[in-house]
Amino acid sequence: MVKDWKMELARDLVALGSPLFYSLVVIRSLIGPFFTFFYQLMLSAVLLLILSLIIKSTNSYVSRGLVLTALTSLFYEDILFATFASLIYL
Repeated sequence: MVKDWKMELARDLVALGSPLFYSLVVIRSLIGPFFTFFYQLMLSAVLLLILSLIIKSTNSYVSRGLVLTALTSLFYEDILFATFASLIYL
């Protein structure tokens, strides 16, 4: 039973870097006047794609999670959110 919740939590945290979740954040950035955030996310996606082709041993889920953590923290400009997002990412 103890192992089940740990595996479930680990799976959920990895999902934060999934392509589907990244796409959800990108689409959300298109709603409203957040084009700078959209461009940052798209540029990051292209750079991550290029880096994943060059460096084969990267974990793309971790990379996307880092980008989302950093860019959403900068977007919201709130230390409480940045701390929370960083703790979840770690």
